[in-house]
Amino acid sequence: MANKIIESVVINNKGRVRGNNEDNFFLNGIYLQRKEMDEGAFISNSSEDLFQLYAVCDGMGGADSGEEASYCAVHELSLGYQELNKKLQPDELTDVLYNISEKIRQEALQRGQKSGTTIAMAVVDDGQLCLANVGDSRVYRLRNNSLQQMSVDHSKIQRMMSMGLITPEQARTDPSRHVITQYLGMPSDIKIAPYISQPSELRENDIYLLCSDGLTDMVEDKQIEAVLASKADLKEAAQTLMKAAMQNGGRDNTTIMLLRVKNVADKTEVPGKNNTGLQTVLTAAQAIVGGGILLTIADFVYYILH
Repeated sequence: MANKIIESVVINNKGRVRGNNEDNFFLNGIYLQRKEMDEGAFISNSSEDLFQLYAVCDGMGGADSGEEASYCAVHELSLGYQELNKKLQPDELTDVLYNISEKIRQEALQRGQKSGTTIAMAVVDDGQLCLANVGDSRVYRLRNNSLQQMSVDHSKIQRMMSMGLITPEQARTDPSRHVITQYLGMPSDIKIAPYISQPSELRENDIYLLCSDGLTDMVEDKQIEAVLASKADLKEAAQTLMKAAMQNGGRDNTTIMLLRVKNVADKTEVPGKNNTGLQTVLTAAQAIVGGGILLTIADFVYYILH
């Protein structure tokens, strides 16, 4: 099997309504420091490492509580980055996510708060890929120009759809669509049950999208598919998706991460690429054309915490 390179880009923005940013991400070692979160980011990277880790986290809890939870999650990933190597089995990844969940819960208790975060993950290890999620942040795969959701939402609305009580079209506007049943930081008496895929071989030209619901609430899957299928440049695709989310209301913090699998022999040198592989770091405000001014309406709470 030919060695692979993962081309990656992430764009993060607090949106047009919310005054703070509860989203964070982990781009194979790169994440937003707590003080940087409200500014957002636009970062591209590439790596040939046999082990790579990517994640998107959507904090919840209101005030600063959500930011603390998502930051804690990505910070813990950075501390345990190397320990995840060779841990692609579901029980091993479950243990990793449980430990992060407990850390978030304990820190929230010390602050006298209730908080948590979703997570959507992609773990690459020696040519194999494993996907995992807790909550309703999602992972999609574009293969042969066809988009497929690879993650499984932990939400009340997903249960209703699974039981045939509601259609996907109805689910998009149902008032309970943001009530989630799993998150990192849950009370210790509730068992964390992440969705974890079986390891699979990386396939050249596949594109993976990891995102918070700030994208999927604002942009339908068909439009996401059309953008990813038509944009050869990952940075342009990410910007186009973010612009669509903002134009459609931008009612939530939004994080969009794109990963593309390439053979090492197919990679091209990026002008100005530095030793870390970092190509571009911009604020999301600079990256989004016509993002619009922030709306001065009150923030709304859409998560129900236990």
